[in-house]
Amino acid sequence: MLRRARCLAGRAGVHGNRRVFLLFMLALVTSGSAIGTQLPVATFTRSSSISDVMLSPKGRFLAMHVWIQDHMGLQVVQTESLQATQRVKTPVGNFAWAGDSRLVFENQLAVRGNPQPAETGVVEALEVKSGSLRKLNSVIGFRRRLRHAPNRQTTLVSASILDALPNDPKHVLLTVYPIRAVTTSSAYNTAPDVYKVDIRSGSARRIARTAMRNAVFLADTEGRVRFAIGFDQHFDLKLMYRQSHHQDWLSLPEWQTTGSELLPVGFGEDNQSVYVLANSQGKTQALYRVDLQAQHSSLMLQHPSVDITEVYIDPGTHRVFAVRVDPGKPQIIPCCTDAPLNGLIRQVAEAFPRQTAQITSLTQDARRAIVFVSSDRDPGRYFLLDIPNRQLKFLYAKRPWINPEHMAKRQPIHLTARDGLLLNGYVTLPRNRKKPLPTVVLPHGGPYFVRDYWDFDAEAQLLASRGYAVLQINYRGSTGYGVDFYERGLQQWGAKIQNDITDATRWLIDQGIAAPSRICIMGSSFGGYAALMGAVREPDLYRCSIGISGIYDLNMLFEHGDIQRLWGGEGYLEKAVGNDKADLRSRSPLHHAAAIKAAVMLVHGGQDRRAPVGQATAMREALIAAGNTPLWLLERGEGHGFYAIEHQTRMYTEILDFLAGQIAHGDNKVESDAGATRALGKR
Repeated sequence: MLRRARCLAGRAGVHGNRRVFLLFMLALVTSGSAIGTQLPVATFTRSSSISDVMLSPKGRFLAMHVWIQDHMGLQVVQTESLQATQRVKTPVGNFAWAGDSRLVFENQLAVRGNPQPAETGVVEALEVKSGSLRKLNSVIGFRRRLRHAPNRQTTLVSASILDALPNDPKHVLLTVYPIRAVTTSSAYNTAPDVYKVDIRSGSARRIARTAMRNAVFLADTEGRVRFAIGFDQHFDLKLMYRQSHHQDWLSLPEWQTTGSELLPVGFGEDNQSVYVLANSQGKTQALYRVDLQAQHSSLMLQHPSVDITEVYIDPGTHRVFAVRVDPGKPQIIPCCTDAPLNGLIRQVAEAFPRQTAQITSLTQDARRAIVFVSSDRDPGRYFLLDIPNRQLKFLYAKRPWINPEHMAKRQPIHLTARDGLLLNGYVTLPRNRKKPLPTVVLPHGGPYFVRDYWDFDAEAQLLASRGYAVLQINYRGSTGYGVDFYERGLQQWGAKIQNDITDATRWLIDQGIAAPSRICIMGSSFGGYAALMGAVREPDLYRCSIGISGIYDLNMLFEHGDIQRLWGGEGYLEKAVGNDKADLRSRSPLHHAAAIKAAVMLVHGGQDRRAPVGQATAMREALIAAGNTPLWLLERGEGHGFYAIEHQTRMYTEILDFLAGQIAHGDNKVESDAGATRALGKR
């Protein structure tokens, strides 16, 4: 998985290392229902009203994603007054400041029949003062046939923001994918180019290209493209670099001084060294500084038990000043330099005990910063930090209707699997409930390049609000615990991964937390697979099983869905699940429906391209044939996971009703949200 470092907008730095207590100008956010009142399902399914708050380079404006009706748009406000100056009401993806009065953003498009906006491949520039918009890649071409120099051929392209070039407010770098058909998968099956685009005129010139398909590029501090990262058809990571933007690309399959694959995250101040994340000898992923000329690397930081989650780079000095790690609760660790930012990181953390406080945006003069504060019970709040005066001013809450005092606590847990492997995870416990508790086991999707964190989890909070304990285990194969832990999960779908989930469930019973006869397993995508496979392998452990957007026939992955159509997709599937058809059949819940005793609910989207609806209909038919008719919910316009709030609200209302009918008996009564459990017809 390619990680991108967090590089804050603007030059950073605070004079002196003296410890000064932060003075506060905090606006307290209180909202939500009174304690003891059951919160509506929509409280948890509503999208964040505001996210991704970012200071302009000089600090005069703030840009942010805002929820507008049924999608995320873009809003710009004055920093002092918080009055809106501009708003883009159409769907907006990634955005970045290009100078102090101009934004660039990736456009999205509402698609008929699908509530989730689609990436269009169009990049636009917004003038903050006038509100005028310009499509930056119209000169290159996008989803329409254009004649362009020098060969006058007709082409079709899709673009995304590579680098907003903070030191060059007149230009932006775009990654441009030629595509043969108007589909997402076709764009990523081609070798992209990099264009430097004049924001004012829209004129563009190509500055980099590589033969590597689906490449991701990295530019140095002067905007020269120096790294390209991608996967080959066997899903092996490939890395290419060049000493200067005029030289040819050099292959870098493995860095000899670390003995592992590298993931570059940013260039150092000299542009001849690069910060990389690398696993060495099966250990956790560490941060190195690599000298490209001397071909020498030096270790900067490595946590003994977990990978580095995020790297924070000072854009003024181009030095790493902090990293995030997540051994249980997140930790922001000052790192690698004696710059004054290290002291500021510590002071911000001290100001918000038992929470996670991150500096997410800085002005060029390092006088102002955005601080994002969150926890297991708080979706997050944004503050404006006056650095010289050490004053904090509350700006926005992501979900202002959520009162953290009414949310459930999320506890890190540690246990040992049956083969001796150390496992980590989280348990969310309902407030004011007596143990043992009705429990929902909630394996995450993926299963690779994903893990659960100690962050606010709306799904877990919703379940806890109805009286359920929620178990989330980071089984083998999950990201974040080193390359050896990841590789132990390869081709272990329905096998050792499932053992980990079972072992964690039995551990929770042994701890007196889970009521042994009142446990349901539920998940989305791979989690849906694990939910049904858990019911197959442990028919007496789970009273019910809920599969959402699940995969139920592993052989079908090689025949249907978008993974096998992507470049390297078949190679990924062979690494992830294997290629022996008989073995895949044996590990597919579709072919073991008769072994399932648990009550089953299946939820799916009719437009799901990752796990096509045929996966769910086949599982449904097999269960019916086995005499175990599942509860069925199909939203024909949704894809891989439900997007529309009304669809999510309906889905979770039905799920809560189903759970109440299966595991709510006992001392801890759980009220139904939607009346008696009932079959849901096709829609």
